[in-house]
Amino acid sequence: MLARRHGLHTRGGFFVTFAAAAPSCPATAATPTTMTSDKIPSLIDPDLNIGSSLNVQRQNPKPESDRQHQVHCGARREVVNPPCCRVESGFVDHPQIGMKTQRPLLLLAFAIAVLLAHPACNGFFVDDVTDEGQFVFVANNNGGTPGSVSGFLIDEFNGSLSQLTGSPFAAGTGPVDLDADADGTLLYVANQGGTISGFAIDANTGALTQVTGSPFSVTAPVSIAVDPAGRFVYILGAAGDVSPRRINSAGTLEIAGTGSQAGSSPQEVRVAPSGALVYVAGGDTGTFVFTVNSTDGSLTHTQTVIPATSGFHSDVVMEPQGEFAYVLDFANDRVHAYTVDSPNGQLAEITGSPFETGDGPVAVAADPTGQFIYVVNRTSGDVSAYSIGNDGALTAIANSPFDAGTSPSSLAVDPSGSFLYVGNDGSNNLSIFQIGSSGALSSLGTRSTGTDPVAVVAVP
Repeated sequence: MLARRHGLHTRGGFFVTFAAAAPSCPATAATPTTMTSDKIPSLIDPDLNIGSSLNVQRQNPKPESDRQHQVHCGARREVVNPPCCRVESGFVDHPQIGMKTQRPLLLLAFAIAVLLAHPACNGFFVDDVTDEGQFVFVANNNGGTPGSVSGFLIDEFNGSLSQLTGSPFAAGTGPVDLDADADGTLLYVANQGGTISGFAIDANTGALTQVTGSPFSVTAPVSIAVDPAGRFVYILGAAGDVSPRRINSAGTLEIAGTGSQAGSSPQEVRVAPSGALVYVAGGDTGTFVFTVNSTDGSLTHTQTVIPATSGFHSDVVMEPQGEFAYVLDFANDRVHAYTVDSPNGQLAEITGSPFETGDGPVAVAADPTGQFIYVVNRTSGDVSAYSIGNDGALTAIANSPFDAGTSPSSLAVDPSGSFLYVGNDGSNNLSIFQIGSSGALSSLGTRSTGTDPVAVVAVP
């Protein structure tokens, strides 16, 4: 097992709550009205009788393709300005919040200016501004002994990491991988001792609490992946077996549909952004493609991509739109680029592929906008950065590769796409990078982890 991960889960924007003059508040919420990004000013609608209270809850950005804006009725918070009773809530998303652009802040300023000028209520105040955290979790293998998960809160402005209260959290024997659902509510850790540790993630503090029934018994796991919709977990075993488990409402894992086989040297399992496909990087036996039965998670094998001569496929990732996939060849220091056929997920190599990496590529991740991919090179101790062309072809970013720590083996892009975290299991720390508008990386220092950090995931 060479490759480690990984994860990317994205959501975000601004929740804006307007208190409006009205005789009484509605008992139930109205159906949301969705508007495109060029209709943001319509959030400030005279028909809403916007009043004097404004609640703003800061969240993290979504990709461009997910940008939308909603307005709906319903008493989301208690309104403390008596003349204004009715509550209107708006959700304003934008893909580049925080370090990358100030547009959402300008939109918010526009909203505030209109509210100040509106005569419906007496005065104006900002009632509440809250920050919803993003978290990074790291699996510490601890030399194959009882291991742990380090948890950190991401500072959205500078990318620095603050250790969570209670961290590190106890895991099983020899954690080798971890992944979380797209909402950042559940985390699963594969332990080489033959268990899966399941945790609920506290949305406010990031603290981990084991779910009912955890740890769950499995056979020699080497990798784990969670369906983006939070329905299934896929467990890759050392013998090349890939098996689904259903996630119930409490986060407990249950036996699901039929699994499959993926060669004799399995490295990494990944679920496509759609949840309809599963990919396994199978070392010298190639990359395996499966379709997913949406009812029970069963897998159907559709293709095996055979490695080049002496090749060894160490990791695979799809960019967020699901149009292109990228497979690492550890032995030949390359990344192969493919188009993805829908709906069977079969891969066809792109003209110009493969592309050179550093020495010993072991892990790959895409940013949430689908503009860039990043490859961790274990032997050369650095990160190769690429921009993705319209045809899926890769272009090395200026000054790539970028130095990491000792023996890097995993990586994760934060949900905003502003920061990259690289796990260095030779130096027991994370390298922290800021992602520039061109995709270039700027070092922001390091953060200590537990012993042998072999996998990292960032969640909203």
